[in-house]
Amino acid sequence: MTSKQLIASLAHDPARQAQVEKELGSKRREPRPPDGYRSGLEKRYAAHLNSILAAGIILWWGYETSRRKLANGAYYKPDFEVLYADGHTEYHETKGHWRPAARVRIKVAAEHHPYRFIAVTREAGEWCSETFDACYRRTMAGRGQA
Repeated sequence: MTSKQLIASLAHDPARQAQVEKELGSKRREPRPPDGYRSGLEKRYAAHLNSILAAGIILWWGYETSRRKLANGAYYKPDFEVLYADGHTEYHETKGHWRPAARVRIKVAAEHHPYRFIAVTREAGEWCSETFDACYRRTMAGRGQA
């Protein structure tokens, strides 16, 4: 039985369920806040995407719209799905600080899916990005790119 199944099996006993979740270190995400974004960085990046949408560079973007399978039971949900005017789709992941595990997930996603995955950060008031694609090619974009 997986930890997720164990927690679900205890639904009839909320006190025991909470105790097991605490012991297992449950990775359940907190409910989404009222504005819809999990961080201020994501909210600012959404505003950035709206500005390039208005400029006609992209046709559409969505927040946490899909998840990508990485392996059996392992999934990755990028922050933003972006459809460009030329018809290609990219997945953008925003992070204030990139932990090693997050880097591994985006690299594995790029290896297994035919899309570009863009790692986006904000430095000195500028958007900075790294690109990971299906060929494992990693490129760095300068400030102001993304």
